[in-house]
Amino acid sequence: MNKVNQQALEQALQLCAAEPIHQIGNIQPHGAVLVLSADSQRTILQASANINCFIDFSGDVVLGKSLAELIGTSSALHIEQLLFDTPIHHQATCLISVYQ
Repeated sequence: MNKVNQQALEQALQLCAAEPIHQIGNIQPHGAVLVLSADSQRTILQASANINCFIDFSGDVVLGKSLAELIGTSSALHIEQLLFDTPIHHQATCLISVYQ
């Protein structure tokens, strides 16, 4: 291995060693998680502790509410369309603005 490749390898190993693997499973500060039921109501089954940073409800209050009740019908329909399209496109990425 030449010197350039060795240096690149050492840099990559240093970057890898600096990864915050102790945070695996945590939600990044710019996101939140909602777990929805599979039925048409899309009832909130679980919510991350930081959900109140994104909507005007705390995690314990959102449980049992429908997604439309929580974020509005328009945004809920947008998510419903995303779920419908996911098997076709093999991904589920979008930006949804929630206005209540």
